[in-house]
Amino acid sequence: MSNLLWIINSHSPFKEESDLASQLPNWNFHFEQDGDLSLYKINQHIRREEIHFLLLTREWESKFIDQTRRISRENPLLTIIYCNAQLRDLEFAELYTAGINYCIIGDARFINLVRTLNELWDNHWRRVPQHLISYAQKNNATWLKDTLNFIEKKPIKQFNVHYLSRYFNVSENQFRTEFKIQFGESFRTFKQQLFQHYEDILLFEKKLKPKEVYRYLSYKNLSAFSRSFKTRHGRSWQEYMRNPVR
Repeated sequence: MSNLLWIINSHSPFKEESDLASQLPNWNFHFEQDGDLSLYKINQHIRREEIHFLLLTREWESKFIDQTRRISRENPLLTIIYCNAQLRDLEFAELYTAGINYCIIGDARFINLVRTLNELWDNHWRRVPQHLISYAQKNNATWLKDTLNFIEKKPIKQFNVHYLSRYFNVSENQFRTEFKIQFGESFRTFKQQLFQHYEDILLFEKKLKPKEVYRYLSYKNLSAFSRSFKTRHGRSWQEYMRNPVR
C-alpha cells in the first residue's frame, strides 16, 4: 500500500475524489482543501503520515512555484504529480522549475494517472525486495501479505515487534515465533537486512545525506544511525561512502 496526499479544490479534474480511490483500493488517501493550506501544514502532514506521493490537480498558477519548490526541497523522497485537463506551454517549464516529477495532461489523464501511480509504487524504495520474501511466499500467503502491508504502509517507527504483535493481536513471543516459521529467519535478522537495503537505496541511489537518511529511517539522531550502520556493514558510513564496494 501507499500513502497519497491529494490537494483538492472545487475545480477538481475528476467528478469525485472517490473515483481515483476506487481504482486504487489498497492505497491510503489523504485529502486537504487547497484554501486551508500553508507550507508548514503541508510539510507537517507529509512527515506525520509518511506521505509517498503528492497529487496536485488545481489550476496551475505561477504563484504556486515557490511553495511547490520548497515542498520538493524539504521532502526529497516525495514524488509530486501534477494532473489537469490542460496546460499552457509556458506552464510546463514552470512545473519543472517547481520540482514537480510527473505531469499528466489531457482527456485520458485518469487512466494514465492510475497506471503511473501503480508503476511508481511497484518501484518505490519502501517496497520489500523479492529476495527477502522468496521463502515466505511458499508458506502462509495471507500472513505474508498482511505483514508486508504493515511494513510498507505504516510509519517506519512502528516497524518493530511491539506494534506488529498488536496488529496481529498476539503476544510478542507468538509473533516472533510465527515470523521465524514464515520467513525462515528471526524478525531481528530480517529487519537488519531490510534496513541495509533501505540504506543502500537512500545513500547511493537517491543520493541523500546521512542527516536526511536517519530521519527517514526514524532514528533518534545521526549518532544512533551511525552506530546501527556500522553494525550492519562492518564499517562507518563515511568509510562506506568513500568506497562502497561490498
